[in-house]
Formats: sequence, C-alpha cells, structure tokens
Amino acid sequence: MKNIQKGIKVLLLMATFHVGIAQEYNKINSSSISYLNNGFLSNNFISIENANKTKLKNGFYEMNRDGRKMQFYINEKGNVDGTFKEYNSNGTLGIQTLLNNGKLISTTAVDSNGKTIESLNVGKDAKSGHQFFNRKKYDSLGALVEQIDYNWDKKEIKTSNYENKKLVSETIIFDEYKIWNSNGDITEAKLTHPKNTSYKIEKKYYPNGKLKSSRFTDSQSIEGELKEYTEAGVLIKSKKTSTDKINNEKIYKLEEVEVKPSYPSGIDSFYKFFSKNFVKPNQEGLQGTIYMDFVVEKDGSLSAFRCFKDIGYATGAEAIRVLKLSPKWNPAKIDGKKVRCVYVLKVPSK
Repeated sequence: MKNIQKGIKVLLLMATFHVGIAQEYNKINSSSISYLNNGFLSNNFISIENANKTKLKNGFYEMNRDGRKMQFYINEKGNVDGTFKEYNSNGTLGIQTLLNNGKLISTTAVDSNGKTIESLNVGKDAKSGHQFFNRKKYDSLGALVEQIDYNWDKKEIKTSNYENKKLVSETIIFDEYKIWNSNGDITEAKLTHPKNTSYKIEKKYYPNGKLKSSRFTDSQSIEGELKEYTEAGVLIKSKKTSTDKINNEKIYKLEEVEVKPSYPSGIDSFYKFFSKNFVKPNQEGLQGTIYMDFVVEKDGSLSAFRCFKDIGYATGAEAIRVLKLSPKWNPAKIDGKKVRCVYVLKVPSK
C-alpha cells in the first residue's frame, strides 16, 4: 500500500511538471513577494508569499529575481509544489528543484549543455526512518566524481570519491560538538562536555572494489589505527600510529615557513573565486565572517578542511565545499624545499 501511495505521489508530481510546460504563467513582481530558502529539511524549503505575508493564490507563476527568471507552481494550500525552475541570465535552465507540498525532494544544477553537474537529494531512510540528504557532483561527461552523505542518526558526514565510475576513497567524519538541527542545518554547539568527541575514518579502495586501507583517528586520543589489506581482502597490516605520524610529514604553521603558501593569482582573486561559487542561504540579515583553516600540501592541493566558526545555516559546510573546488595553490617552502603548511582563512559574508 505504501509503495502504491508513493507511486501516486510521483505521478502527481510528474503531472504537475508536464502541465506546467504548456501552462501560461502569471507574471509577478519580485519586489511584492517574500521569498525565503528555509533549510533542506524544513516543511517549506522554498516559501513564497505576498509581501504582507498572505498566501499566493493557486496557480503557475513567473518572476525575475536578481536578473534570473524563476517559474513555479503554488498549490491550494499556498505552498510551492512540483518543479521550481531557476534560469541563468542567458535564459538556459540552471537549477531545477522538485518539491512535494513545500518539502524538498531533490534539486539539480545543470551546465549550459544541459549536463547535470551537481544534485541534492533529501528524504528519510527506509529502515531507520531518520532524515538524510546527500550531495553529488559530476564531471563534464556526467560521471559521478563525489558524493557527500549527511547522516542525522549517526551525526556523520561521509565523502566518497570516484574515478572512472569506481569508488576510490571515503572519508567519514563525526563531530559531537556540532548541533544537527531538524531543518537541515548543522551548527556549532555553544556548550561542550568532557565526553564529547570526534573522529575521522579514511578508506581507500582497489579497482576491484575491495578495501585497500582504513585509517581511524580519534580527536580525544594521541593515537590512531591503520589497517591495510590485500586485493583479496586479507588483512596484512594493523598498527597503532601517533597522530604526528599519521600524516607522515610535519605540518608547519605559517610563521614557521620562509615562503608562505599562496593562491596562484593572488588572494584577491581567491576571494573572487570564493564569492562566485559560495551559495549563501537566503536569510534576511545573515552576515558575518566565516573562519576556517586547511592544509596546503606539497603539490599545492588542499586537504584537512576545518571550519571552526560559521554564521549558521550550514554555511561552514558550504564554505568547505567551495574550498574543495579550488585550483592548486603555491605550496610553502623552507630552504627551497616544499613543505606542508596550515593556512588560516577569514571570509566575510555580506
């Protein structure tokens, strides 16, 4: 019965989508509208009302906001329903979001050729009934390259990386200091407790899909654990390692290096890159500074991302997502040799 009901809902949503294609849209002025993005797991992910907070009448609407056309459907309850479309300034479809009576089901971003470049899916786990959402990134050919799963039940964030459609590595991070809100936001806890802890699990895989290695690091311990396996799945190494040895080479502070790490075209260019890619929650009055740090590796790649202060509404997670898109930096140097170095960054959000 549940599957039948689920199927009916999908058909209704598809019907709404197809009717919307031929439907004449009511043109409205965005200045007379209250438009809010309320959080991934909220009852109304996208809420659109009249400026005086009254509900829009049932029907199809179109408006221009910040130079972009938006098309959507308002159901009898006054909620955004079916497919919400956001177009680029050149008129091509940029983001397509599917909602069920205001609740987010999925959102997909496409490039100028119509290829999916990123998607977000929201729902409840069939077994546990707990909420989840995951982000997926794709290359220019449409192949999955990265998936980030947020698990509200375990308070874990798992990042999976793929090459040639095969899983090559996973990183699982648990942080008890974070507050996992029911509306989909993850914020820093204001109070700490001696029992609070966090951990990180890093996994690598062979081309045949078998686990190659697994590394566990506990923030409350000076030791981690490293396990290595053969392609047949046989454990060949299991050892305790100190946190200093886990990364094999020392990570220097900025004041310890002779040549500091730098963005190739300068820090101003980096801020432009960050601003261009950062998707700020549409919350009135939301502003402040995001504080984070990361390691610039010897080859210029970035790793060990950490946001230690954001401005709420999952802006820390969004900042880390943007950092992962960054091109390689110029690494730090000591005596002319490249070294690993931690870089502290402050990004104002206006």
